[in-house]
Amino acid sequence: MIGGGIKRGIAHGTSDAIASEPDENPVPAEDMAATMYNQLGIDSDKRLIAPGGRPIDIVRGGHVVKEIVA
Repeated sequence: MIGGGIKRGIAHGTSDAIASEPDENPVPAEDMAATMYNQLGIDSDKRLIAPGGRPIDIVRGGHVVKEIVA
């Protein structure tokens, strides 16, 4: 994630010895999506209305990763 209000030159978290799994500070997909939407100026806590009037979460349970936001 380059630009768009993300801190430059940082590494957030680490992976295991063979880089197959996160070791420290894993970021779930929901948190990454919420962070990207936040940087685009989209409130990921809002709901959209699907056809038939059913509400759908933009991101379910995601939180902005404040450590990487400039």
